Amino acid sequence: MPQQIKNIIGRLPRWALYTASSMLSGALDYSIYFFLSRVALTKLAMKVSSSVIMHLAFTTGRLSGGLCNFFINERFVFRTGSTGRGVRLIRYLLMLVVIAFLGNWIIARLYTVREMDDLLAKIITDLTMFVLGYCIQRFFVFRKRSL
Repeated sequence: MPQQIKNIIGRLPRWALYTASSMLSGALDYSIYFFLSRVALTKLAMKVSSSVIMHLAFTTGRLSGGLCNFFINERFVFRTGSTGRGVRLIRYLLMLVVIAFLGNWIIARLYTVREMDDLLAKIITDLTMFVLGYCIQRFFVFRKRSL
């Protein structure tokens, strides 16, 4: 990576880097969600309920975007390097599972109980998970070792 880009990245506040990282991984998440929910799983929709399709698409998109987000955040947002990556990856995957379950619970409530459009429900859920995810990553996944 060119030095000028490294200098720019180094000057940005952590929240701005986290937002950019989340937007990039979110684009992957939404692309996968949209493709699976609107294209790939439509044949399966004849055999299962639409909420099952929504959950499969949500979880697959979330996990794919999440892994992308881990590697970006590790390198650029929290600047932890590669030592101890295994422990951080396990912590991150644990966080991802918790967020996936919580996100599925929230999106199901919005979609089925509130009868909200699935895409609007996903956006509301993702904004909630964005804030929660930052806190968990900052203080649990990528925390600095205490002396």
